[in-house]
Parts: sequence; C-alpha cells; structure tokens
Amino acid sequence: MAAPLYTSQLTSSSYLSDGLGPALPCRDFSGKILIATVGLPARGKTHLSHALERYLRWLGVRCAVLSLGDYRRKVLGGAEKVPADYFKSGPKSAETEALRKRILDDFDAQVVDFFKSGGQVVIYDANNGTQARRMAIRETFGKGLGIHVMFLESICTDQAIVEANIRSVKISSPDYGSWDPENAVKDFKNRIKGHEAFYEPIEQPSFPYIKVINVGQQIIVNNIQGYLQSRVVFFLMNIHNRQRTIYLARAGEALIEHLYKADADLSSLGWEYAEKLCEYVQEVRHQRKEASLERAKGGVMTPGGHEPGTGPGEEGRPLEVWTSARRRSSHTALPFTERGYRVIERSQLSEMNPGIVDGMSVDEIKARFPDEWEKKLNEPYSHRFPRAESYHDLSVRLEPIIFELERAADDVLIIGQSSVLRCLIAYLQGRKPNEIPLIQVHEGDLIEISPQAYGVKTNILPFWDPVTKRKERDEAYFRGKDQGQGSLATDEEDEDAHHNEMPDIHSLPLHALEGQSSDAPEPLGSALGLAKGRERSGSASSSSTASGGRSARQDDVNKTLTAEDYDRLSKDERSTYDARQAEKEAKEQAGLPYQWSQTLDSVSLTFGVPSGTRGKDIGASLKRKSISFGLKGHERKVVDGDLFDTIKEEDSTWSVSDGTVEVHLEKVSRERWWPHVLTKDPKIDTTKINPESSKLSDLDAESRAMVEKMMYDNRQKQMGKPTSDETKKLEALEKFKKQHPEMDFSNVKMT
Repeated sequence: MAAPLYTSQLTSSSYLSDGLGPALPCRDFSGKILIATVGLPARGKTHLSHALERYLRWLGVRCAVLSLGDYRRKVLGGAEKVPADYFKSGPKSAETEALRKRILDDFDAQVVDFFKSGGQVVIYDANNGTQARRMAIRETFGKGLGIHVMFLESICTDQAIVEANIRSVKISSPDYGSWDPENAVKDFKNRIKGHEAFYEPIEQPSFPYIKVINVGQQIIVNNIQGYLQSRVVFFLMNIHNRQRTIYLARAGEALIEHLYKADADLSSLGWEYAEKLCEYVQEVRHQRKEASLERAKGGVMTPGGHEPGTGPGEEGRPLEVWTSARRRSSHTALPFTERGYRVIERSQLSEMNPGIVDGMSVDEIKARFPDEWEKKLNEPYSHRFPRAESYHDLSVRLEPIIFELERAADDVLIIGQSSVLRCLIAYLQGRKPNEIPLIQVHEGDLIEISPQAYGVKTNILPFWDPVTKRKERDEAYFRGKDQGQGSLATDEEDEDAHHNEMPDIHSLPLHALEGQSSDAPEPLGSALGLAKGRERSGSASSSSTASGGRSARQDDVNKTLTAEDYDRLSKDERSTYDARQAEKEAKEQAGLPYQWSQTLDSVSLTFGVPSGTRGKDIGASLKRKSISFGLKGHERKVVDGDLFDTIKEEDSTWSVSDGTVEVHLEKVSRERWWPHVLTKDPKIDTTKINPESSKLSDLDAESRAMVEKMMYDNRQKQMGKPTSDETKKLEALEKFKKQHPEMDFSNVKMT
C-alpha cells in the first residue's frame, strides 16, 4: 500500500484483512472499476494485466486479475480437453455453445463476487474481441451494477513481437504443459486465425478506453477520468514486455552499523563483500551465457528470440547497476564501475530513515519508547517513529524507481539496504502491503527475479557467508595475540607515510592489522589499546636476565630510561630492565589507598571502608577534572586530587556495598590509556598494557571505524591500490573535472 498521492475518504467498508495482521486501510476511489482487456491472442494482454495488478496493489488498491482462460482451464482442463470446435471460428455445435455460455456466466459471477467482497478493481482478462461482447460487459457491469467500465486494448502490428510472445509465453502456458513445442506453436497459431476472422477493434469514442500499440510504442487514450484511471494510463506509458532479469543484493558491511546519520563508509569486510558480489554476478551471467550457447548448438533457441548468450540474465545482455547516493551502497558498486559497468546513483534508493531511534537497540527502544514500540508491533507497515519513515513512506518514495524498472529494457542490479529491497521485492512479486516487513533479505544472497507473463520467477543465490567471514576477520584482527610478545616491526618508511593520515595511532605498523608480520608483531590490542570492557594486566611479565660479563650500558637497567636510551639496549638488557621496572611499578601501585583498572572507555577504582558504612556516611565529589572521597567527619581523604584527564560527570557514578566503595569514571577522550588516576600518584607504563582480545564487533563505533579504516588501507597498499583517503581525493577531483570541462587537468598530481 503505497502513495497517498491523491485525496480520498476512508469509508466504513474501506478496511480489509488478509490474515497476516490487523485490517489495513483501503482507499475508496468513489466507485469500483472494471478494466476489460481487448485483443487477439499473444498480444500481451496477460502481461499487461499482471503488471497493472502489481502497480495497483502498490497504490493500496484491492484488485485482482480474473482470467477467463484460467477459469476455463480450471473447469475443463488444458487445450486437449476442450471440444474440437471450442476455439474455431464460425458456427459451433449446440453443446459447445452451451458450454461456452456456462463458462462465461460462471466467470462473470466470480467477478461480481469479488466486487461484493470489497474489491475495488477487477482486471477482466479475456479477448473481448467483438463489439457485441464489449456491449454486454457494459450492460452487465456498468448499467446493471454501477461499476465504471473501461477497456484496455492491446494491438500488435509487429509480427516479430507476436512470434516471440508465442514462443516465450504461450507455449509454456498451462494449456500446453505436456505438448511438443512446435505442435503447441502450430495449434496456437490456428487459434489466432480463428479469432482474427471475427475480431473488431475498438472504434466507439463514447466510453473510456486505452489502446496500447506494439506493447508501449504508442498509447491512445479516450475519455479517461478520475485519479485512478489516470494512474493506470501513466503506468501503461512506462511498461514493455521485453524480458529482463532484475537482481537485488544488500550493500556491504559499514564501519558503523545501524547509524543512519553516520553515512559510514564500508568496513574492510564490506569492501571484500563488494568484490565478491561483482565477481559472483559476472560468474553467474557467464555460466548462463555458456549454457545458452550449448543449447543453441543442440538446436534449442533462447526464449524470446534473443541471440544465444544475449538473453535475460546472460553475459551478452547489458547490465546496469543502481545504488543509492549513500556511501555504503555506492561504494559496494565500485567494483562494477572499475569493470566498466554503468552504475547509476538514485537518491530514492536510500535506506529508511529511523528518526529518533537511530542507533538504538531493540531493548533501548522498548525502554525509552514503550508506547511507540507497541504501535510498531501492531502496525509494522504503516507505523513511523518520531521524525522517521514508515514502510508506507518508503513505498511512496520508491514509486519513481518502480517506473524506471518498468521502463528498463536491460538487466538491472539494485544494491541497497534491506528495507528498500523488501519494498521492491513486494512490488515485483505482487505481495500485499503488510507482508513487506516480513520479507527476509539475507546478507550474502543474490536475489534474481525474472518478470514473466504469468507472474515472476525468483531465485535465491547464496554467495557469501557473513558469519564465517566475520569470524575469520576477528581471528585475523587478534592473530598477533597468539604469535607472542615480539617487538613491533620497524618499517620506518611505512610508518612515516601514514603518520599524517592517522596521527593518533601512527606508531602501529599497518601489517599488524592483518596478522601478516613475519616478525610476530605485538598484539594489536596492546599496540592500539582497543580492548573495550577488558582490564589491563596488573604488571608486566618477568623475563630472564642477561648472563655473562657486565656491559658498558648495564648500569642503565637500574634507572628509568628515556625512549631513546631504551632503544640502545640489547634484547637481554631490555628484558632485565622491563622486569625491574615491573617490580618497581607493582610496589608503587600496591602502596596506593585504592585499586584501579581501566579500559579505553572508563576507569574503575575501589577502596575499603568500615563494615556497615552507607552512602550517606561518605563525602564524595565527582568533577570534570578532580575527584574526592572520604568518610564524613574525617579530615583525611582516601582519594583526593586532580585527575589525569577529563571525565564525563553525568555518566560517572559511585556506590558502596559490603565495606567497599566502587567508583566508575567515564572518560571524555577514548584514544589513550591513563598512566595514573590522580596526577600526584605514581605512573604505570602504558606501553606494557596488554588487554585480552575480544571481537572486533565488541569495540565502540569510533574505535572500530578507526581500526577498520587501517585494515582496509593496509590491504589496498599491498595490492597497489589507493587508500580510503586517496580514493576520496580522486572522487573529489573527478567531480571537479566534470564541473569544469574547460580546464586542463593533465598536469594535476594528488598529494
């Protein structure tokens, strides 16, 4: 149920339920409409009927295609079951005439029943090729029941189109399910000749009709009135019956998931996904082409009269790629651009705006907006959170895409988020509006949809296992943990090249991100300090001391060294120095009146108080740059002084339980470790912090984005491709070139 692009009233009977949820509002267009098709067989009437049905459902109209041929097959069976003179021109036997009249009367009764049950539009799919038959329809439904009757005539003067339609559609219809293809073609052509002898085109100018000539090459309209009839005309002006394949795939993983306003770029895994998607699409289309060529060698031609290898879904057929303008989707399509495919950004394909609940988990939404959550559960299609879009709103936004899809003659791949793909799948498959939120669109599936005269054919082609890939990514991310505590590899040129790009983390060699260092690099968590929710180890590990004679620099291990002096030490001297410094640090920390630990997000400290102490007995002060804790009535404070760095007062807390005070300090800056809590207290060596490894997905969005960017840039460098920053610069340059074609850019260099 899409666009409220019109003004209409909801009546007491304007609600319908399809068993999948509560009754949905159904628009009252001030009258019911019967659209009766007119035309010789194989002129595309059924194709037009089902396409129109999909669109009207999209508009929220309760409609149905009722086919006289389908009803006849249901009652009598296939073409071999009907009397010999059933489709012949001229006089027929009395039994055949009686049978045809009974079939027609019963079919008309079904049409009436649909209207009586609340239906708004019936597409009456039959030949209706004589003036007498069309007059009877107007008498029965127009004058008799007050239903607006309009006719849709499909005329085809191009015999190539008729021949292609017969071979690609009619011989695969239920009438010829078990027939030899050539015999089916011959029989159907004889049926057409029988109709041609008595066919009378529409010529009366008094009643509403639409003539579609050569499946959309020309449209003739007469006496069309009202909103809905106008929408029907507009839709028919945008369709054709040429076969094509429509592919749908989700965009790759973003650096920051589930945050609409971030418009985040792809993660390293997202870029890998994009490459795999492109490779898989090419592989599938190449295989289809080869299969088509093999069939042609055996005398089996491509359906629709296409040259072998150029049919729908085959490599020889042009393929367009459509994405939204958001980074996640457009960059998933970059591998297609690099391979020469035409990629088009369409703003209407942007994901559904979540509004005020952007970035929230389900539990957070339930807690903060319980009433809205209940409405969402009851009305998943039409409900919208404050400042958000609903699926209904998204359907409205996607209507131009629907018309573009109907006009498209080539194959199309649409890359987008799941909400957009759900709406498009619902349209292509003719689903009901409240089914849209229930449609499953899995990451790593290529959805292949082929519109056909009697419906659509849908294939799900898995090409990517997101669970396995994320597991492999996390293992690679923390592979350094299992490789030991070796020193960081020293590629000065590599570090200098990235120092300006990532000034906060330039000391980390990029190869450590992929776990590819042959020198067993220091664990990534240790180097970056990215271990959200993990505490630092209490002290550094002891190492064996050097043996043998005393060197000239061995006295240096007994004093605190600068970084420059430390680098001059041998490996054994460093081990000795580290062990003594760790022992000294442990003694200093043990002498503090509190214990503390930290993550990149926060600092936690605890200290003891007499048993039975309650919160009101403690004097506490938490400020941005200082803290103070002590028992009331005692001059001496347990913790009192200036903090090493700024904290968030509103997010910092403390509590007392069973003789222990626990203090939680939320850091403002999450990019570094604290060497001490209070500036007056002894420091720890933050370079020796070695947090436990965790999943990359456990990191906060900012830290994860930083690491993902480095992983991607490192891989790009190894392949000799531009980094993310270089890509942005190149994109900006290309955009500037298009805006200023008069300028010479031959000597432009990117820096």
